[in-house]
Amino acid sequence: MRMDIRQQSCRNMQKITGGCMLRCVMAICAALVLSSPTFACSEASVPYCAERHSEFDDEWEFDRCKRDMESYKSEVEEYLTCRNAEAEEAIEEAKRDNEEAIDAYNDAVASFNRRAGR
Repeated sequence: MRMDIRQQSCRNMQKITGGCMLRCVMAICAALVLSSPTFACSEASVPYCAERHSEFDDEWEFDRCKRDMESYKSEVEEYLTCRNAEAEEAIEEAKRDNEEAIDAYNDAVASFNRRAGR
């Protein structure tokens, strides 16, 4: 059985790294997906039937549009919940960044004061 260069190289790399590279890449991808809530929020689309200007043709069309509107309401509520969670996470991240900036400033002042003999 003959292996081409790419297959052999790939097998050698797996022997060397023990498949670590693939696991690392997968872990990084998972972390990016889980830490990026923007992927989860999708804006709801207004049902077509809601934007028509004519009256409903019959009871069946009315009922179908009513179900579409109920689904739309649920989708909007899910979207708002998701966006609110994103906003809360952004606020928490900004608070952490602010704390880090304050800590860095305080460390710089302390270092300056040590150098100045105060």
